[in-house]
Amino acid sequence: MKKLKYLIFPVLIILFGILNSCEKLKNSKYITIGMVDGWAEDIAMTHVAKAILDKQGYHIIIQKASADMILASMNNEDTDLFMGVWLPHTHAAKIAKFPELTELGNQLQQRAHRFGCA
Repeated sequence: MKKLKYLIFPVLIILFGILNSCEKLKNSKYITIGMVDGWAEDIAMTHVAKAILDKQGYHIIIQKASADMILASMNNEDTDLFMGVWLPHTHAAKIAKFPELTELGNQLQQRAHRFGCA
């Protein structure tokens, strides 16, 4: 439960940043979140974001697809948010294909991405 408390605050910051920076979202009460089914972290973060935004009166649509398809959909402005991007290494080449996409922040501190046992 303690870890969940630490996770909610960064999600809130990211969501408020999204809501304040995206013109499309300012004029709409509908937000489409891309999610890769089978990625436990992405599923959890997407549903936490959905619960927070639902309480603020937004209608959330969760769109399940591969990471490549979600990024292409974001580039076409069909998807508003994807919380499963791992930068700077894992998805850097995929993100480079879409220079119009904007990184709004990250949800985990850099030390959380180290490999090995804690």
